Amino acid sequence: SQKASFSFPYFWTASPPAGRHVRTRPSVHKVDNAKYRSSRLRLTPLSLRLQLLLDMGFAMSRMWHFMFGSRKYKTLVLGLNNAGKTSILYALQLGKLVPTQPTLGSNCEELTWGNVSFIAWDLGGQELLRHSWSLFYSNTDAVIFVVDSADPGTFPLVATEMHRALSHPDLANACVLVFANKQDLTTAVAPVDVAKALGLDRLTARHWTILGCSAASQEGLRVGLAWIADHVKA
Repeated sequence: SQKASFSFPYFWTASPPAGRHVRTRPSVHKVDNAKYRSSRLRLTPLSLRLQLLLDMGFAMSRMWHFMFGSRKYKTLVLGLNNAGKTSILYALQLGKLVPTQPTLGSNCEELTWGNVSFIAWDLGGQELLRHSWSLFYSNTDAVIFVVDSADPGTFPLVATEMHRALSHPDLANACVLVFANKQDLTTAVAPVDVAKALGLDRLTARHWTILGCSAASQEGLRVGLAWIADHVKA
């Protein structure tokens, strides 16, 4: 006789006897729906009961998000190459300095501060890549502009690229955090002097701030993320 394997409650397939090679087709096994409904909890296998609990949890999660929301704020990490953008991104995410390579496209990671979540896009800072930054501007809530404060020779170019980016209509409502990175180096320029060199006082129609930081020691990074969290919710 054939051994039947059941997939509760609707389908069954038959396995051929040993020594015979028979191609079988699934057929529908009709169930008395009234009897099934009345005894569902008693007859349901443990795996199906667990699935029902998971489905209920998923439904409650969807209801929670619908009622209270779960927005993730889009943040762009911009700056010239070698400014330390990628190091800062992963120091904020992992809490430690990790080896990085020059970004030839983009890196995307999720960051959190308290109950605020960010989707952070780290965009490559080489000259050819800077022309593609605008492709990412839509629906941006915050901009982190990273400056190598130990290389004042780049400040004029940094100022040009920063003001060009911030003049784009899609970034009109984004708050701006300027990280004066590499403050751990003896040649670093103080944040107040970096602000003057970049002409940050021209940013009169938006929330902005500048903070000294060090990706190597992580000093100042969390303060900056907290500032963004406060201003994207304002």
